[in-house]
Amino acid sequence: MRYFIILLWLLLSSNNVFAAKHSLNTQSFIDSMDVGRYNVANNHTDKSFCIKNNCTIRFNKTFDTIPVVFLMNTVNFNDENDQPSALMIKSITKSSVTFQQVMAPDYKKPKNVIPKPMTLINYLAVEKGAYKLPNNSYVIVNSIRTNKFQYKFGLKSKGFKKPSNYNKWELVNLHSYSTGIDLKEKPGVLHQKQTANNDMWLTTTVANVDKNKFSIALEKSEIDGYKEKSKRQIPSKEETIGFLAGVGDFSYQDLRMLFGLQKTKDTLQLKDPITSGCGNYVDFTPPFNSIPFIF
Repeated sequence: MRYFIILLWLLLSSNNVFAAKHSLNTQSFIDSMDVGRYNVANNHTDKSFCIKNNCTIRFNKTFDTIPVVFLMNTVNFNDENDQPSALMIKSITKSSVTFQQVMAPDYKKPKNVIPKPMTLINYLAVEKGAYKLPNNSYVIVNSIRTNKFQYKFGLKSKGFKKPSNYNKWELVNLHSYSTGIDLKEKPGVLHQKQTANNDMWLTTTVANVDKNKFSIALEKSEIDGYKEKSKRQIPSKEETIGFLAGVGDFSYQDLRMLFGLQKTKDTLQLKDPITSGCGNYVDFTPPFNSIPFIF
């Protein structure tokens, strides 16, 4: 799991800690982002509203351009009966994002596994750009259009030609999206589908992360492996995948931001894979003054 942490650090001792470094893009980055938490219960009487309907988060500002948006999926800790789901973005404007909590296809789902609503949803919206930040920190935000996808199961069968986008990657070279930024370490990478052009379950995946490049694709998971190969859905239309690559740890005015990499445990063969998988801890040094937003 890659993690990205933002905290509105209201207890920072000085509002001018980095005032002498205006050659950086820090204020531009602050002006180009919005971070917050959407409480489903505060906006709808039914906590499952965003499962049954589209929900809209209105940003705290109106952007000059349509931002790249990331929504944090959550899972009920210590609940093995929580049906797999994901927050799927439907559309984005300069002032809002519309999404739905979509349940993964449930062929042969155990009876005790039921849909559980995500009631607190962290969101991050950032305009596209490459930002030099204090303390040798960097953020590069952009998007790519593709229908290339990763899929565990085969598609080749008699009379059916394997599609050209099957198990293919797009290579993202960060130098193509930035000028004068050369990352010295592997970045943490956020990625999420920004569109819903294919009527099927699709998320995103990243691999082969290096200092200034990584591979990205749509992710079809294992949702229809029980079907005949010729009847398995493929993403024929391109989707827009938003990505944010960042390195560093810095504070500026009322904001602290930390990027990092962390792997989760392989718990698929354990009796309680969700609970065991959530038992993964990261120490923040120095600690935050209050609970941060985590992506």
